[in-house]
Amino acid sequence: MTPQIRALSGTGQRKLFGHLAVLTAMLLWGSTFAASKYLIEQGISPLEMLIARFLIAWLLMQFVPCAKLGFTNWRDEKYFIFAGLGGVTVYFLFENTALYFTYASNVGLITGISPLVIAAVFWLLFKEKPSKWFFFGSALAVFGVACVATNGAEIQMNLIGDFLAVLACLSWAGYTVAIRKIRTMERVMDDIAITRRIFFWGTLASFLLIPFSGTADFLFVGAPLQTWLQLEVIGPILYLSVLASCLCYVAMNFAMRVIGEVAASAYIYTIPAISIVAAHVLINEIVTLLAVVGMVAITVGLLISEEFWKRSQKGALPQDSFAIMDEEKQAETDEETQPKPKVSKAFTERNHHD
Repeated sequence: MTPQIRALSGTGQRKLFGHLAVLTAMLLWGSTFAASKYLIEQGISPLEMLIARFLIAWLLMQFVPCAKLGFTNWRDEKYFIFAGLGGVTVYFLFENTALYFTYASNVGLITGISPLVIAAVFWLLFKEKPSKWFFFGSALAVFGVACVATNGAEIQMNLIGDFLAVLACLSWAGYTVAIRKIRTMERVMDDIAITRRIFFWGTLASFLLIPFSGTADFLFVGAPLQTWLQLEVIGPILYLSVLASCLCYVAMNFAMRVIGEVAASAYIYTIPAISIVAAHVLINEIVTLLAVVGMVAITVGLLISEEFWKRSQKGALPQDSFAIMDEEKQAETDEETQPKPKVSKAFTERNHHD
């Protein structure tokens, strides 16, 4: 096998793992709306849930081995702060508070348009222009999201809750921009170390919001200890902390690095479909024909979006750090295996006599 084929094979495997990683994250994130709504019904306020979820996640990640990510300067550190705010504090505060006011289906539908918002932001900031087919696939997927989110029921709007869901969608777009800045900051960065730093800033910012939560009593109600010690609360909190935070964020950050932020974010379209399938399997919720049509539309739209985004951005995206390492290693190997020029015996003897 030639070095070029070996390099392509390694890159292809990483991209496959990237798609599998983001799909795993979506499978787990698909049930977080129900888990969050359940905790709110148990008396856990949005800010309390946010702090508990990411504090536990950050503490657990201290025991996960990873590369050391030291402080360099505030110019670089600000992107970790922005990621912590956009992808943790602000996003989940808006999302959890939206669930307090409106229906989970509304939140799922509105946040389901995140990939389109992210594509528009990256087009504006990084000049990564999507093709018309990407928008066609995205529109088809959004249509599918609408079918699945409503599941045949009439949409009931709630101005405050739906507006907060829109803000959550914009916040996640800001998170992806911060991740792009972090990813291009150094040649090689550990995804676990990046996630741990983001969780630190997100959790710290969440704690700092407690003094200001008095203006909205529902944000921080101070649930009694007996509530936190109930298995019905411990289970969902651990699920949100361990799987939906630690595992999913590392998987998502890895996927963003190897397949690109917009391509990875397009999988968000699948969350409503995964949610309704999970509800059918776990609690026997009825799946309507409209929801099935929506799932098909999401799948086809996602495939179209992924394929034409890949074509339109071929060679334009920053190369992931593992690919750079492969190229450098391969260059060293080629240099070592390069055949040395042979020197004739007569030439050596002549130089010796001279």
